[in-house]
Amino acid sequence: MPISEINNKAIADLSHFVGKAKGDYSKILGDTFPSSQPTTNYVSTGLEFHVNASDSNSWLGTTTWANLTGSTDMTLYNGATKPSGSDYVAFDGNDDYGEVTWSSGDYFYGSSTDYTFWTTLSMQAVGSFPEDGTTGYIHSDAFILTIDRYQSSNMRGFSVYFGRRGIQVNLFYGTVINIGWPNTSEFQYNSSRGYYEPIPDRVYSFALTMDRSSSPHLTGYLNGSTFTPSVIEGSATQVGSISTVNGTYLNNSALRKGNGRWTYNIFQASNGANGASGHTGNYNEYLMYNTKLTAAEVQQNYDAYVDRYGPLNP
Repeated sequence: MPISEINNKAIADLSHFVGKAKGDYSKILGDTFPSSQPTTNYVSTGLEFHVNASDSNSWLGTTTWANLTGSTDMTLYNGATKPSGSDYVAFDGNDDYGEVTWSSGDYFYGSSTDYTFWTTLSMQAVGSFPEDGTTGYIHSDAFILTIDRYQSSNMRGFSVYFGRRGIQVNLFYGTVINIGWPNTSEFQYNSSRGYYEPIPDRVYSFALTMDRSSSPHLTGYLNGSTFTPSVIEGSATQVGSISTVNGTYLNNSALRKGNGRWTYNIFQASNGANGASGHTGNYNEYLMYNTKLTAAEVQQNYDAYVDRYGPLNP
């Protein structure tokens, strides 16, 4: 008889088998998977930008990291590349960065007459951080960063990063909000820095969703789920028991998008110049939406990655 369950688990419910992605198997012990064997789809509504180092349609082996959902690709600079046999693009902490230049009419494009800031936004990333030498900890500049770097009169910057201390939202000339990672075994305590931080080379799925028109404004996610943060710092007027925050200055007077362009993995510097300092991180996947994803949608994207590429840390 065909196998219907393994250890009382329906085949259709398996996310991986012996550390492999469900999609890698057509048979187990000669038993063919049903043709309807599901593979979770990514959320497509509102998706503006999606790159994935394991997808040959996205990673082209050049300085272009192609956008899977449109024509606005990322250009990589100063040697950011995918190491042989890896499933990520490595940024070496020196001067590597990637840049996306949006065109007129794109959601993330600004103009000299339009200074309003988007009401809804979501970012989701899969990545890891290498060890800093032999310290047992990640580098002090270890984070996955997205930033609108253009700054001049009446044009202000915005950044989101997933890094050492947690999820940070930085509204230049406005406020900074830090949502600290939980004190769990997913992270390790760094006594010299005084907080929990990601474990070197451990792969995580991070997400931040935003809706400035409703409460909560911001919600952070770890591996597809909300979490209880170790700390929330900054100008927040309301903090929930999980990673949900209302920000005091999430308004157009404190933040304007300007007529610059979004960049990826680059320090903001005065007047929008490229910073000399680099960021240390390995980037498996990155998605950006013009909507606020629901909790179920963040989980769906997490499941979609695992279905295709296997568990984050088998």
